[in-house]
Amino acid sequence: MPSNADMVRLGVPVNYASVKLMDCFAQTSVHAVGRNNYAPSHTEMMMFNKPSRTCNNFICKDNGLTPSSLKIRCPINTEKARNIIKRAEKELVNERIRVVSNKIKYLQGKRELQNNDLETLLVNNNTEHDSDVRRHIENHIVNKRQNEEKKTKERHIAKLDRLKKKEQAKFVDKKNTELDLSGTNLKKWRERWVKNLSEKDLTDPQESLLARGLGFAVSVNKIPHDEFIVACESACAKLPPGEAQNLRMEVAGSLKTAKIPPSNITKEERKAIKELQKSKDLLIMGADKGKCTAVQTIQNYESKVETMLSDTKTYEKLKKDPTPTYKRKLVGMLQKLKAEKKIEEGQYRLLYPTAENTPRLYCTTKIHKQGDPIRQLWIT
Repeated sequence: MPSNADMVRLGVPVNYASVKLMDCFAQTSVHAVGRNNYAPSHTEMMMFNKPSRTCNNFICKDNGLTPSSLKIRCPINTEKARNIIKRAEKELVNERIRVVSNKIKYLQGKRELQNNDLETLLVNNNTEHDSDVRRHIENHIVNKRQNEEKKTKERHIAKLDRLKKKEQAKFVDKKNTELDLSGTNLKKWRERWVKNLSEKDLTDPQESLLARGLGFAVSVNKIPHDEFIVACESACAKLPPGEAQNLRMEVAGSLKTAKIPPSNITKEERKAIKELQKSKDLLIMGADKGKCTAVQTIQNYESKVETMLSDTKTYEKLKKDPTPTYKRKLVGMLQKLKAEKKIEEGQYRLLYPTAENTPRLYCTTKIHKQGDPIRQLWIT
């Protein structure tokens, strides 16, 4: 960079303001490019025609990433709210690209004006050292731009790498949450989420499917129009004619535009569902503790239940079902209390037994204990 003494020696008046102005502009130009995360070559830096498709903002846009400075905290923990935030962040990325592109165009015009001012200054002085002054100034601007370009490029590449690593970490966590059963994780998830107590070996797709849990909802492969229509008509029967007609129109419009959701299981797992349904000798149910899925034969399960019920110290075999007798006694007591006005009509209807179903027994397997014993549960 030429000093004041160099300029005087070259025969140019010490009007270093123009050179200093170009110095500031060289930094401003590159900083503006940095704001756009744009790392062009030397020629592109000089020309400033348009942003390169390799800039970080375009990379973020193409890969669905959001720079940290444009992240929005979602105040509502629902899927719809998160989708709204995601769309807003995408629009912010587009707006930043637009704003920075306009700023680059503004700086292009500003650079042209400063170049003209510098050219006028050199022409007016018209010294014998005019070529040397021009060369010094051009070298100074080029060196300044190259240094700023290098720093900006390194800084924004580091930013992009950090952003990609953060998004990849979130993706890995999400995959783990959704039970990724591929590769080396298969054996680990088998042992944790599926306990096969039967003699039959399960295939990999079957174990992968069962490891998702009994509460996992498999996406449909077709829209159940008939079920929606039946449910809609049931609701319309309880509404006034005008509201019922509006509801029918809304449901019809929704069904017309409805699309089949993407499958959340593989083709092999969907085939495994049919295979397990056809297997009549296997019993699939949840374990006594945790969310593990236990698989055992029906014969083994019934044998354990019969052994448990054969304990005469705990269970007694009855000659007939006493439930109707208990119901008659309860109804008689309620009628007596109602006649004595000790309970009101509403309490009477609330306490009146409307059914006399016999309690049913089912058992869960204690896979955490030796011998896999069962635990009895009653459905009343």
